[in-house]
Amino acid sequence: DPKIWSLDSLDARLAIPYDLPATFTQEDLQDWHDHGGKIDVRKYSLKKEALLSEGKGLFTFDDNLQPVFKLESTVEGYDAFIADQRDKELIDPFAAAVGTTILNGLAKTDEKTGEKIVNLNASVQNRLLTVGPLQVLELPEIVWDTRTSPDPHQQ
Repeated sequence: DPKIWSLDSLDARLAIPYDLPATFTQEDLQDWHDHGGKIDVRKYSLKKEALLSEGKGLFTFDDNLQPVFKLESTVEGYDAFIADQRDKELIDPFAAAVGTTILNGLAKTDEKTGEKIVNLNASVQNRLLTVGPLQVLELPEIVWDTRTSPDPHQQ
């Protein structure tokens, strides 16, 4: 549902030391990986309704061309955001309650604003998504297109 995946704003400062692949074929991604392909997220900020997340991270692929990322972030406004998503029936009430409870357990209160803030580390490695100390789920394997890219210099 596009309503779930849309953002109000996203600001990111990235360093990409090797040109991004021309296509998402296995061949082009392998070439990008072999040349040290990575995306260094030096700083990001995203906002969606009451939710604000800021942080930094790194994205690349492992030797099997499966995504690997590490993200360090702070999250605030999650409780109002989750409640709103639940009220709009975009999140199951039980999942909303569990998510809010877990985040509340990790939250610290900002002394200046009184806002609850969660410092979260998230990562994907070996297709396992880990958020904080919890292994959340195993991601499906991505099978990339094995067709070769057309040579842009041949016509």
